[in-house]
Amino acid sequence: MGKGYIRNITILLLLFVAYFSTARFGLELNAVSHFATLVWAPTGIAIAAIFLFGFRFWPAITLAAFAVNLVIGARPAVALGIAIGNTLEALLAAYLLKRVIKFDPKMERVKDVFGLILLAAVLSTMVSASIGVTSLFLGHVIASGSFGSTWIAWWVGDLLGAAVVAPLILVWSQHLRPWPSLRQMGEVSAYVLGLLVLSVLIFRVLPLAGIQPFTFLYVVFPVMIWAALRFGQFGSVTATFVVSAASIWGTVTSSNASEIGLSHNLLILQSFMVVAAVTFMIMAAVVAEREKSQKQKQFLAHRAEFLAQQRNRLVALNKAKDEFIALASHQLRTPATIVKMYTGMLRSNYSDELSDDQKELLEIAYQSNEQQLHLVDAMLRVARLDTGKIVLKKENVELAGLIDDILVSFNGSFAARKQSVHFKRPNQAFVTNVDKEKVRMVLENIIDNASKYTPEGKHIDIRLKRRVDGMAVAVQDNGIGIVKKDLRKLFKKFSRIDNPLSTTVNGTGLGLYWANKIVALHKGTIEVISTPDKGSTFTVVLPRDS
Repeated sequence: MGKGYIRNITILLLLFVAYFSTARFGLELNAVSHFATLVWAPTGIAIAAIFLFGFRFWPAITLAAFAVNLVIGARPAVALGIAIGNTLEALLAAYLLKRVIKFDPKMERVKDVFGLILLAAVLSTMVSASIGVTSLFLGHVIASGSFGSTWIAWWVGDLLGAAVVAPLILVWSQHLRPWPSLRQMGEVSAYVLGLLVLSVLIFRVLPLAGIQPFTFLYVVFPVMIWAALRFGQFGSVTATFVVSAASIWGTVTSSNASEIGLSHNLLILQSFMVVAAVTFMIMAAVVAEREKSQKQKQFLAHRAEFLAQQRNRLVALNKAKDEFIALASHQLRTPATIVKMYTGMLRSNYSDELSDDQKELLEIAYQSNEQQLHLVDAMLRVARLDTGKIVLKKENVELAGLIDDILVSFNGSFAARKQSVHFKRPNQAFVTNVDKEKVRMVLENIIDNASKYTPEGKHIDIRLKRRVDGMAVAVQDNGIGIVKKDLRKLFKKFSRIDNPLSTTVNGTGLGLYWANKIVALHKGTIEVISTPDKGSTFTVVLPRDS
């Protein structure tokens, strides 16, 4: 027999005993029509148990409700009907709390309090009252004239159990894990003892002296308010239960309480306790939410301060990195330039003592050095850009003429790749105020990329057009294209797209990053439209007033 099985049996037995004993006690307190009482703690016990332990423990509620009604004289059919109503009440309440509002037993949210009161205390108790009283009526236990008064008594008793007993069990189940410290237990015990003395004074001593206790009901409010503020929901539900228990005991044991007077007094008392329970649970929830909000604000403030410090640190590191790259690139460029000069002299037959093999090796060395210079220049441009050392020297530039100049410089590349370029020069002038050299480099980068990633024999189209947002230079290739997920990588630093040509085409991953930043400095944009295996269109948009 496993531990889980023993645990479940233990819970079933304890739930049965708790339900049966409290039900027996409630039915002895001047029950209306012998079966409906204004004091019904079993509702709160059942709702809390089903919520905390699960729906599978419903048989304990059914058996306890059936047994207690048999004991007080109900016929089996009537007792079964009442038991079914009581069971459905607990199951419905637990279901609504779990599924509708995602109820938290700590009850530190206002919506948890309202959910418990409206769904469990008000709505689900109507199910028990309606089924139970109908069972009494169909079993000829009550007449039709007693239906209403019996239903009210039944519902109010269940309402109090759901509003006072259920919160006590639910909240205590959360606050006893971990077990409170001795200091906390001492403080709570002292408070409970004081509140109990005050309650006994109001509801027991005053009636014995012939003073109506309801005159002094609200004397307990300041003490209960302090409990809600000092101990939160734990203090609120505990104070409500202590006052409720003491007031019921005092009212029932008062020597001057007649049968009719007892029912009247209990009805007034229970109404007061329901209002008090709701009031102080809401107060405790509001305080808890406010404290949580303040803690969250403090956390976010500390987090923001930490992130600001980290940002400043990263900015400083990034600046140091950019400065290092700029310095390193500058130092690398000097020896590379010297190598270029001397290898260039040798390539120009400055020395006629070189063999053909030596000239071939020299050409390889020269081209490798050119690639290194190209990389160093790209890194220097990006470093100057990232450190804010780029200054735009704007002038009026006619874009069509600029494109013509660029295409002339690319004639050799296009011929080597057997590519054709279609550029229809517009009749009207496209003049804009930009940094000519930097815009030229942007367009060269985009046109060169279009050529590199377009297979031999294909063509490239270049178009100039006016748009609402500015002047646009569109470069359309018929190359391999770019898949959608890679488009966001295009303008990132050192980013290269994984495609069949990426291993054969030289590149630094800095060209488009630099181009995009330069265009942004002109308050323009670079747009990309691409379809795999069909080609791409890069459009540089420069504002008219740039």
